[in-house]
Amino acid sequence: MKTMLVGEWMSNDVTTLQPNQRLVLAEEVLVREKITGAPVVENGRVVGVLSRSDLVRQLELERSKTEAACEAFVPFDSEEPFSTPLAVSTAVATRWIDLEVKDAMRTNVVHISPIETIAEAAQLMVEHSIHRLPVVDGDELVGVLSTLDVLRAVATL
Repeated sequence: MKTMLVGEWMSNDVTTLQPNQRLVLAEEVLVREKITGAPVVENGRVVGVLSRSDLVRQLELERSKTEAACEAFVPFDSEEPFSTPLAVSTAVATRWIDLEVKDAMRTNVVHISPIETIAEAAQLMVEHSIHRLPVVDGDELVGVLSTLDVLRAVATL
């Protein structure tokens, strides 16, 4: 059986994000590129990964924090807390505009070398419950290996 290496199956054309990029703009990049996540690069080094699920997690966190703050705030002219659905949504939307990629990205980046095997990559993906691995050579990002890339490799067996 032929040994399949990550470098043979990874995607070389990698869309990256930057930590100080607005989260709403990063979301637009993911949608436009039709990808579910991307490495976050700063000064040529991978410092994080942002996925669509990270965006959803951050939005839920913002909603929860805003609801808690609204419930604690009682306007002076009322005995009712300031917690209408519209007020919460407006507050979350206002906060969302100011968030940056670094606010939602995962920093515990699991990566792999292009000379590792597809089997080793698959094991990392399963072990860490992730769908993409930045492929690095030294400190340089040289590609991304996704679960779809692994499936393509397995399909050739």
